[in-house]
Amino acid sequence: MVGAKRLRPSTLGSPPCSRPVVTLRRVANPLVDLPTDVLDQIVQQLDLRAICALRQVCWGFSKLRLPQGVLIALQVMRERPSLPEKYRTWRHDAHTRLTKTWSMETYRASRAWRLEWTGVAAITDALPTAALIEAHGVMPRFSDASSRLCEYRRLVAHAIEDRMWDVCCSEDRYKSREGYPIVKKLSDEEATRLVAQMLEKVGLDWGSAAFYHTAHGRYGYTPFLLAAEQHNLPLVEYLHAEWGDHSTIHSRTRQGNNAFALCRHWLWKLGYTEEEMEESEVLRYLVHKGVDQAPLLRDPIDVDTFDPWMH
Repeated sequence: MVGAKRLRPSTLGSPPCSRPVVTLRRVANPLVDLPTDVLDQIVQQLDLRAICALRQVCWGFSKLRLPQGVLIALQVMRERPSLPEKYRTWRHDAHTRLTKTWSMETYRASRAWRLEWTGVAAITDALPTAALIEAHGVMPRFSDASSRLCEYRRLVAHAIEDRMWDVCCSEDRYKSREGYPIVKKLSDEEATRLVAQMLEKVGLDWGSAAFYHTAHGRYGYTPFLLAAEQHNLPLVEYLHAEWGDHSTIHSRTRQGNNAFALCRHWLWKLGYTEEEMEESEVLRYLVHKGVDQAPLLRDPIDVDTFDPWMH
């Protein structure tokens, strides 16, 4: 057609562009260029929620091996209760039970969580105490998580609290995968380190209610009294330095025995002579700190004879 405008061949048949072309640009991430060992140290300082968030946004973190505490925490938090919520009981903290008397009924109630959460109990029973403390430290706290997630943290704390007596006696008791009991002997320094983590990181009681939820709660011991009886000088020094005189050098058992009487009686049961007892560093420390050199009022094991509910 004369006078008609010819279109360029390159434009014939081209569909209209619905949106502008956008060039994708990679967002700079300062964590990408960090070495693997540095990323691993960062992971060791974070809790469970922070680690999961970083693994979603940083490729380097997603390739790192998770710490043992995080793996245990994730394993515990996958478990579900064995009983409906309306049938479950609440285990109160030890320090809220100072006005209560220990009995077999209170002891059974303290162990009810093991029947209500059989899966969690099976996991915690098969782990050393240090691993449980590590898992407890990375689990969500009450201030930043739902009540269900916080309950898992509380259950792990129960499992740690049930081992306080054994750790003060320089023993770490747990089970193998086949269910056989394992008793690991701890040095005085290892026992002191674990007890310090129990008190400072987990927040367990350091007074006369420390063993309330265990079968040994009938004796009314404090960790200091038990450490003195077991002749663990590093633990005795740590407890007195960190937790004051009231729960240490001034504390007494349910039968009225102080740290000096318990320590001396324990050495006598081990066959120490009077001369060897005078060389005891724990007895010297107790006397130096002002503990009365009192005799044993009654053998702590004899307490069950005077409690009819124990038969």
